[in-house]
Amino acid sequence: MDSTTLKAQIDSQITNETLPNSITPAEVGGNLKAVVDYVDQGEYSIMLTQLGTNAPVASTIFRNTIGAIVWSRNSIGNYSATLTGAFPVGATKITPTTYYDKATGRSYQASWIDANMIGILAFDDAGSPADLGLFEATDFTIRVYE
Repeated sequence: MDSTTLKAQIDSQITNETLPNSITPAEVGGNLKAVVDYVDQGEYSIMLTQLGTNAPVASTIFRNTIGAIVWSRNSIGNYSATLTGAFPVGATKITPTTYYDKATGRSYQASWIDANMIGILAFDDAGSPADLGLFEATDFTIRVYE
């Protein structure tokens, strides 16, 4: 059942019966629909791998309710995840936004670019942009809240 269907069902089952000084059924329905909006989210949860000068790949997809995200390598250490209109401003959360490997000194930073793109910048142990397998099987999640 999607959120629209669930909200319609909530509306259809709300009555006007109330007791004095009690919360109205309409308030209950509104609160339930707010919970539905909060819970109703898109999620793209993967193991992200990037090797050599290749674009990153979702080596394992745990959950994808967002759509067919396309990964690209734009330049040395600069990658993007693209899907038209999938990442609305103020409603997109990326986890983790920063990653640091203590053993190698390598790191990356992920950020929201616009409604169509998430960007990742990867760095070597000297802080310079770098490729060369900077992340292998790293947990990465994008959540979109409606």
